[in-house]
Amino acid sequence: MREILNLEPDGFVAHGGGRQVFLHPENPDAIIKVQRKRGKALLRHRVLRPKFVRPSKRRFGSLRVTYKEYEEYLAASSSLGHLQIFISRFLGFVDTSLGIGVVYEKITDSDGNLAPNLRQYIEKNGVSAQLTQLVENLIAELEKAHIVAPDLSVKNIVVGGEPEGAEMTVSLVDGISENSLIRLKTWSPFVFRRWLAQKRRSLLASMHEIDTGRA
Repeated sequence: MREILNLEPDGFVAHGGGRQVFLHPENPDAIIKVQRKRGKALLRHRVLRPKFVRPSKRRFGSLRVTYKEYEEYLAASSSLGHLQIFISRFLGFVDTSLGIGVVYEKITDSDGNLAPNLRQYIEKNGVSAQLTQLVENLIAELEKAHIVAPDLSVKNIVVGGEPEGAEMTVSLVDGISENSLIRLKTWSPFVFRRWLAQKRRSLLASMHEIDTGRA
C-alpha cells in the first residue's frame, strides 16, 4: 500500500511557476512542490484551440518543469564534479493528497523559519556589501556550471542564515532551465555568457531599486 502525504492548507507557504509550495509534514528540513490544478475554463479553451505540444511536455506532462530543473541540477553536478550548493537540493518524489510532489531541501533563516526571498530580505535589511558579494558569487557559480536560469530574480533567490552574519547564504530555488524550443543559451557558451551578463545587470538593478524604495 502506497503512502500518501496529506498536504493541509496551513502548510502552504508559497507559489510560483505554476506550482504550490508546502512544508513537508514529516520532514522539518524539506519542502514539497506540487503542480497547481488548471481551471476547467482554461482546459476547455486549450481543447478548442489546440497548439503544438513539445515532446518533453507530451512525455512528462505536469512534471516537465521538474524534469528540466533536474536536468540542470545534474548538468551542474557533472560540470563541477561535485554536488552544487547554490541551488536548493533535490531530494526525491512523494505521493501527496494534491498529486505527485517534488521534495527539495528547506532553506531557513537563523531561527529555523523558511528563508525570505531576496526582495523580502532587502525590504527589511537593505543591501549590504556582503549581500551584493554573495549574489555576485551565486552568478559566478551559475556561469561556471553553465546553468541557465531564465527567471534569475529577487523572488527566486532566498537568503538563509543570520542576516549579515558569517553563515549568511544565498540560494536559487526556482526559475531554472531554458524554456526556449531552440536552446541557444544551453548549447552556446558565447550566447550564455552574454545573456547571463544582462541578467546580472538586471538583478543588481532590481536590488538597488528595492533598497532605494525603503527610504
